[in-house]
Amino acid sequence: MSGDRDIDIIVSSPKKVVSVKLDVEIIDEIDRVWRSLGYSNRSEFLREAILFYLQFVKRRGAAVSSAIQGRGPETIEALAEVVEDYEGDSIDDLVKDVSSLADAVMREKRRRVDSA
Repeated sequence: MSGDRDIDIIVSSPKKVVSVKLDVEIIDEIDRVWRSLGYSNRSEFLREAILFYLQFVKRRGAAVSSAIQGRGPETIEALAEVVEDYEGDSIDDLVKDVSSLADAVMREKRRRVDSA
């Protein structure tokens, strides 16, 4: 048989769904941006945006704190450390762990405010 009848099977890594609650205004802005940039859908854009941001955090480490307004340096450094030392299986696992860390930091900040 000729080689033009070969079938290529593409196997991608397993995926998980990550739910994120955002204000309607942010979703509207995300929708405007992904459409204007020619992405096929919102998920494709968000996946690429998350990967881009994670690479940025990895490269910049603690210096990210000066680039992001409204976030304490301890939060950014903790997130950067998680990303740098992460040994999980997938980007989705990393996002879940970073999200959990961010939630813990926010709970601690609220606790400090409430106890003050």
